[in-house]
Amino acid sequence: MDVDTITLSLSRIAINNLSETTAVRGIILAAITNTLVKGFLFAFITNIKVSLKLILIIIANCLSGLAGIMVL
Repeated sequence: MDVDTITLSLSRIAINNLSETTAVRGIILAAITNTLVKGFLFAFITNIKVSLKLILIIIANCLSGLAGIMVL
């Protein structure tokens, strides 16, 4: 569950066939998805009251990433 593979793949494809903007958007979406999955796994393992603060921070972080995609 890491974004290294996606980052390397999109970076290499962007050299020849893919636009840089599309590659950046793909990498950001992969990072957002990775963060959400790890946050929900943590929330599933722990109690929801314990992880509520973390979930709010993760959602705020992901929203800022999505805002960054809209700017591109």
